[in-house]
Amino acid sequence: MHRWEGWVATLLHTVAVAGCLGVVQLWSERATWQWDTTPDARYTLPAEAYQMVASLSEPMFVTAFVRTGVADTAAVEFWLNELARVAPALHVTILDIDREPTRARQFGVQSAPTLVLESSGRRRVVHNPRLPVLLASMSALARKSSPRVFLIQPENGAMSSDSYGRAIAALRQEGFSVEPGHPGGAQLDPQSVVVLFAPADSAVSVLRSHLQRGGRALVAVEPTTCTENPELVSWLKGVGVSVECTAVLDARARMVAGDPYSVVAPGLAADHPVTAALSKPVLLSHATTLAIDEPDGTSAWVLLFSSPTARVEVLQQGRWQLESERHGPFPMAGALVGNNGSRMVVVGDADFARDEFLDYLGNRDFLLNVANWLADDAAWLGPRPPERQQGIQVFFLTAAQAERLFWTFAVGEPAALALLGLAVWWRRRRA
Repeated sequence: MHRWEGWVATLLHTVAVAGCLGVVQLWSERATWQWDTTPDARYTLPAEAYQMVASLSEPMFVTAFVRTGVADTAAVEFWLNELARVAPALHVTILDIDREPTRARQFGVQSAPTLVLESSGRRRVVHNPRLPVLLASMSALARKSSPRVFLIQPENGAMSSDSYGRAIAALRQEGFSVEPGHPGGAQLDPQSVVVLFAPADSAVSVLRSHLQRGGRALVAVEPTTCTENPELVSWLKGVGVSVECTAVLDARARMVAGDPYSVVAPGLAADHPVTAALSKPVLLSHATTLAIDEPDGTSAWVLLFSSPTARVEVLQQGRWQLESERHGPFPMAGALVGNNGSRMVVVGDADFARDEFLDYLGNRDFLLNVANWLADDAAWLGPRPPERQQGIQVFFLTAAQAERLFWTFAVGEPAALALLGLAVWWRRRRA
């Protein structure tokens, strides 16, 4: 072999490798596929984000003020460009705050990244945006009006901003105008949404008059409601919801290492928009069961069911005792529509929206879906993108799921390998 033939072979190999690399480069530039390796998956938009912006009906203009070298700049630009790609009504302008100081001063922007959202003559400014906050701001701005939510606090002070601060913040991010209510209730208009967590009997007059005018209400009761608030229980029964003196427990559909009274309600009604749009079950704590009826002129739905393995304790002579004959699934939330257009949702648990439980599973989405349905705004029913914290990846397991994982990987897999090894040993021994 001549020396020049070796050089020719090397040249051909080099050209072939360069050609392959060029083809890969062209393919990667034109393909939409990407691999997000960031710890908080900041370059991965969930399907809920695309669905939310695709439903925008009015033009929305987003002016993003960014600064080169700031860590979140690339992620913000990626979010906006991706969302604008699937939402024709979304118009995005990205400006460098150092090169456009005059434009920034017009909007009162002094730091980056900052987003200015404008639609139908209204404006919202979002500083240091995270994806869920950005989408919630778009949702709030896209509303034609800001529904009013009145939080009526019972006399015993069971509800306060300390217990439901996250719920209040989530409702405000969604575009609701959250205001403190009062059992007097004279200021309530029919389009307002009244929210009562563990209400007292004094709230019955407010509920009765509000719903008679075609109003909307969310009522969350507790296992003790049947004994502590008989007037409320009697009124709810008259409109089609019977609150039972029970406490639900489930050793299988509870969170791993959790108490049996904090149960997952996996039964989501597919025939109602509140739960049909949910992608995760709801976690309830110390909940009671409900019986949903349809009085004349009323339409009713059961929204949440417990699992079939659920049991109940009943209050007998002042003590909670297990009722061995009753098994799940039990109704745990219901929705009613009156003949005058009034809407009411009753949930057998007042803890699902507390700060300790709101971010578990589908609790936040359930609360916001209920509020949107009560406000007759179906455009924003659905799951929301989850909050992502850098370095923290949270997942939830029920006791039944943990048990299946244990038997599959801690018992089943070693047993299968042992049987395979035993079969190989036996075959070699016979040979």
